[in-house]
Amino acid sequence: MTFSLEARQIHNHILDNSGTSDYWIRAAGAAIKRGKMAGWFAKPQLRPDFPAHTNKLKKQLGGQFPNATGSDWREVADWLFEAVPR
Repeated sequence: MTFSLEARQIHNHILDNSGTSDYWIRAAGAAIKRGKMAGWFAKPQLRPDFPAHTNKLKKQLGGQFPNATGSDWREVADWLFEAVPR
C-alpha cells in the first residue's frame, strides 16, 4: 500500500512500537459496524466506521504527528481496516 510521507511515518510508528499494531487492528475491528439488512434473507453488510476510527487515531497519536492531515489519518485507517481478519 502506498502512503503519503506523514501517513508512512504514522504507519512505521505503529509497526515499530511493540504491541501497538495489534491494538490498532483490534480497534479497527471494533469500529466495523453491521449495516442494515437489505432484505429478508440478505446478509448484513459490514462497513468500517472511518470517522470514529480516524478520530481515535488523531486523539491518541496526533501529538506525535502534528503535521498530519485528515487524508493522512484516513490512509492509515484504510490500512488498519484492511488488516482486520475477516
